[in-house]
Amino acid sequence: MTTRVGVVGAGALGQHHVRILRDLAGEHFVGLFDADTARAAAMAEQFGVVAHASLESLLDAADAVSIVVPTTAHHAVAAAALAHGCHVFVEKPFTVTLEEADDLLAAARAAGRICLLYTSPSPRD
Repeated sequence: MTTRVGVVGAGALGQHHVRILRDLAGEHFVGLFDADTARAAAMAEQFGVVAHASLESLLDAADAVSIVVPTTAHHAVAAAALAHGCHVFVEKPFTVTLEEADDLLAAARAAGRICLLYTSPSPRD
C-alpha cells in the first residue's frame, strides 16, 4: 500500500514541505490546506498541486499529513488528523504545553497511528 500524503499550512515553511513531499510522493501527494484560502490557492498553483477547501477534505484524501501551522494550532490540527485516522508529522515546537504533547501521543497510541516531531540537528551534531 502506498501512503497518500498532504500538508497542512501554506506559510514560509509549508512551501518547503509541499515542494519536497510533492517531489518525493509524486502522484501520492494529495495536496495542501491552509485557512488562508488565497495563500493556499497561490501555493497550489505555484507547485501544481491541489488546494483543499477544508481540513476535512485534505484529511479524507490523506493517510499522513505534515503539520506546518503556528505552534498554537499544532494540538488542534494534529488531534483532528489523528481522529481522522491519519499519521502526523509535526513541525517543532511540538505543542505549547506538555499536557498537549501527552494528549497527542496518547491519541496516536489509541488510534494506532504514528506521531512524529520534526527536529533539525544542532550545529554541534
